[in-house]
Amino acid sequence: MVRLLWQRTEDVYFIVSFIATMNAMAIIVCAYNQVAAVITELSAVRSDDILLHAWYVQVQSCAAEVDVVPEVPRTASRQRNHANVEYDTAEEYFRRSVIIPLLDSLIQKIWWFPNSGI
Repeated sequence: MVRLLWQRTEDVYFIVSFIATMNAMAIIVCAYNQVAAVITELSAVRSDDILLHAWYVQVQSCAAEVDVVPEVPRTASRQRNHANVEYDTAEEYFRRSVIIPLLDSLIQKIWWFPNSGI
């Protein structure tokens, strides 16, 4: 069939586009098959205290390079602009108010794509 397809066209652009599309689709199918593994990995990261601590150490290092101290915003009894989470340390605050919601959002968005019917 492919030979017949090539014999019917003299347009090299069609052949290039066809081959590129076939190869791109192979990559997309491979990536699609990895979605469950990515979601599982992100879910595992979400509850891995050692890894999340290592991430916070990276935050501190990057912040130090630009002379920024990771500080928790002031809390009030009625909070409007920041997450009002319980915490004992700045690390715990940023984990609960930034990292966990970010991971949850990524998991939700990645999970939505293969189940969206697109």
